[in-house]
Amino acid sequence: MSWTEIKPEIPAETAPHHGEMVSPFDEEALYACMRCGFCINSCPTQNLLQVETASPRGRIGMMRAVHEGILDLEEITPYLDSCLGCRSCEDVCPAGVPYGQLLEEARHAITEFRPNPLPVRLAYEYVLGTPVGIQLSGLGLWFYQATGLQKLTHGLKIVEKIGGKGLADMERSMVKAPSPLKRWSRKRLNPAKGEAKYKVAYFAGCVSDIVFWETNQNAVKVLNHLGCDVEFPKNQGCCGAVHTHAGEVDMAKVQAKRNIEAFEAGGYEFIVNTAGGCGAALKEYHHLLKDEPDWKERTERFVTRCRDFSEIVDWLMSQEGA
Repeated sequence: MSWTEIKPEIPAETAPHHGEMVSPFDEEALYACMRCGFCINSCPTQNLLQVETASPRGRIGMMRAVHEGILDLEEITPYLDSCLGCRSCEDVCPAGVPYGQLLEEARHAITEFRPNPLPVRLAYEYVLGTPVGIQLSGLGLWFYQATGLQKLTHGLKIVEKIGGKGLADMERSMVKAPSPLKRWSRKRLNPAKGEAKYKVAYFAGCVSDIVFWETNQNAVKVLNHLGCDVEFPKNQGCCGAVHTHAGEVDMAKVQAKRNIEAFEAGGYEFIVNTAGGCGAALKEYHHLLKDEPDWKERTERFVTRCRDFSEIVDWLMSQEGA
């Protein structure tokens, strides 16, 4: 039996630590990794850099060293920062290691000694963190594009000067935002075509509803044709994934609770979305709020109703043919 198969017993007097903080990692998840290496080929950073410390297996090994008091969290932070958090490693892991959970636990702990910049925290809390902030973001993007400011910015290469070519390429790839009148004309309740068989709540998302507004509208039309009454519940907001990825777990919990409250009163049979990242976050609210027993039942009811658009369409089509 190799040392990787043994979870070490750590005496209480030498409890796991990194600096002055207790280890942030869940032991069961941390020691589930068998170091088999299946994750390596699926990891974009490992494929690019070709070093063990850029792989999920290598990062988990460093997390174990932090947990056992061998390394300090600050020492491995650069290697964790290089991770995209795409979680493609989870799809090929035979042991089912929740790598995303471990990464989020680490990033939350990292904010203890390296807080996010104040403007970033304010944006997370008041722009993406509130339904009004999301609406204003969509309005701002439309104004930027419709008034010619975007063309002026491109001509003067302002984005390149501020954030380099990478940021400039991202800015140029943005689709055209819908006008405020178009966004505000959206119906909150969209009845089924013909007999209504299911009552569905639609999670619009934040960024996805700004830049992929038409995608959401088209998805609603498909659901209507498949016999679903579709409603956009009031007061829904960001799923909280962006906050969790940045280590702002407390902010993410605020988003989760707001969404659970917004969706639990309508008697919906399903909660549907078209944004993969949002959908993954919604289905993991029970983990995000695991330390809050008062929310346990409400969270579980919410999670069990969440469906990706492709998932619900496939199921509805199967019901049609049954």
